[in-house]
Amino acid sequence: MQPKLSVIIPVYNVEKYIRQCLDSVYSQTFRNFEVIIIDDGSPDNCGRICDEYAEKYGNEIKTKVIHKENGGLCRARNDGIDAAQGEWITFVDSDDWIEPDYYEAMFNALGDKKVDILLLGNAILTNRMEIKRYLTLLILLSCIKLPKSLTICL
Repeated sequence: MQPKLSVIIPVYNVEKYIRQCLDSVYSQTFRNFEVIIIDDGSPDNCGRICDEYAEKYGNEIKTKVIHKENGGLCRARNDGIDAAQGEWITFVDSDDWIEPDYYEAMFNALGDKKVDILLLGNAILTNRMEIKRYLTLLILLSCIKLPKSLTICL
């Protein structure tokens, strides 16, 4: 069965945060998704940690870890897009985490609307207790032709 959503997580030098990120993704109430983790040549233990999570959750949630030489965030995201099999794709930064009902809320917001791209506003609380706002991008893959040379860098 084709997953509804491909979650792409580029990873580089975030050993301190990656477990919290992956725990939040694998704890989602919405379960019809795959996880694509791109280890972008991280010099710390991120690659090993990502393999650990793939082994732990791979039977429940389809998980693919791609280990590659460092090519930067944009290249890692595009490698994730190339590997994606979901109807929709989204990204999670490896030093962030998401709420347990995050993807369920995204698809509830989408409803029956016929859209190709969904942008959602989010907020983060910094270590100085400041709220920063940013957008989450959800892209319907079947409606967008993504050439191999496309660069996505958010």
